[in-house]
Amino acid sequence: VIQAGERGQIGGSKGSVGHVGVFQMGSVGTPIIGRPRPSHPPRHASQTQPPATPRIAKSRYGLIDWVSTHIASSMGSMGWMPALAILALLYFYSHYLFASATAHISAMYVAFLGSAIAVGAPPMLAALLLGYISNAFTSLTQYAGGASPSLFGTGYNTASQWWRVSAVAGLVSIAIWLFVGSGWMKLVGLW
Repeated sequence: VIQAGERGQIGGSKGSVGHVGVFQMGSVGTPIIGRPRPSHPPRHASQTQPPATPRIAKSRYGLIDWVSTHIASSMGSMGWMPALAILALLYFYSHYLFASATAHISAMYVAFLGSAIAVGAPPMLAALLLGYISNAFTSLTQYAGGASPSLFGTGYNTASQWWRVSAVAGLVSIAIWLFVGSGWMKLVGLW
């Protein structure tokens, strides 16, 4: 048995392995020589679950339509540009409530996109804006995205400094993207 982290020569005859390197990956030993493991039997859904009915499908998938409709109706009679700006800011700053970008996007992207389209925003503009914001909010907090904890761990900023600076930087970034970016997209014909 070769322990993780050891390297060495393995002697052998012609045609055999001459050198083996084993590296430890995430505290899990990764064998590189050996027999393949048997595959597991295929997994199937339990036959005891009831089939999907229109009522169940509506309760599962009707939520996004319901949220989109209610957000859009709360915007009143304002034009699509101010409504899109408000939706963009709400989408961005609501990330303070999420510890995961994936959870935030999964829970809110489609509902906010539906709301933006419902108030009259061009679909491509709304989709790209919310997509951009989905990337931008990963720097909003020290736990918001993949690189944030590593950068915060350097100790250069306190949590309150991080939150204040990213709140202002986010506002400026969204304003630039919304006004300059939407003008550029209109000029090149994306909406």
